[in-house]
Amino acid sequence: RCSTLYTCTPRPTSTTAQAATWAGLSIHADPRATAYRVCYHPGGLEDRYGWHLVPGAITIAQSALAFTVVDDGGSSVIGSREEFELRVHRALFESFTDAG
Repeated sequence: RCSTLYTCTPRPTSTTAQAATWAGLSIHADPRATAYRVCYHPGGLEDRYGWHLVPGAITIAQSALAFTVVDDGGSSVIGSREEFELRVHRALFESFTDAG
């Protein structure tokens, strides 16, 4: 049973009494290195205090490239524009390989 649409999505591909495993999950890199903590709830989701922190963290390195859309004061919805300016940033001292 899920407390909200997003709490149990996606469901694990396999589970045991001690573990849950997901396949095909991805966490996209941020312009800064980011550490994520993982929690679990053993059941009875109506108990909002039943969440437990898993020891450790998942650390994702910063992305080599990031982008921002230049705000020209026009529509904030990019899909409604025919053209927009996109700035690509590279973290200092980072390198990347052109996959093209």
